[in-house]
Amino acid sequence: MKYDIAAAGKAAGYGDRAGTSPDEPAATGEFDSPSDSPDSPIRQFHGSVLDCVYRINSQTLHAYTVGAGKDAAVGLLAPRVQTDAKLSTTHMQTWLDKATKAEPGLPVPTPGNTVVSVRLPVAGPGDMALIVSLGDNAKADPQLEHLAKELAGQART
Repeated sequence: MKYDIAAAGKAAGYGDRAGTSPDEPAATGEFDSPSDSPDSPIRQFHGSVLDCVYRINSQTLHAYTVGAGKDAAVGLLAPRVQTDAKLSTTHMQTWLDKATKAEPGLPVPTPGNTVVSVRLPVAGPGDMALIVSLGDNAKADPQLEHLAKELAGQART
């Protein structure tokens, strides 16, 4: 999955302030592997995670494309979301319930607008989601929800 961060950034109102990150690898991935521990979340969800790293203004943006053969894809990254958004367990559960039940294409921001998930349409069984995160030192960004929706639209094309 390759996202056009510049086009999505312009459509979301960032102008030319969205691009690739010169300090980070462009993409890394994890997938369900027989060599993984049976207790690993990747194995339990029969999942995969692709992490693409970009830059928004001076902040680092992670665009995680998550797939799960069973259960909700956003659950695979729940610990990352909770850490990045600095959510209490109660707030995390409330957000996770909303994110897992959202219609595909509908952005679900965390309180504070530092992480947004968008469920992606799938043609068969399983679940997919895009999770965009500004990381655990992020400043709230009201445009992040629009950016996530733009990137999710690219995932469908």
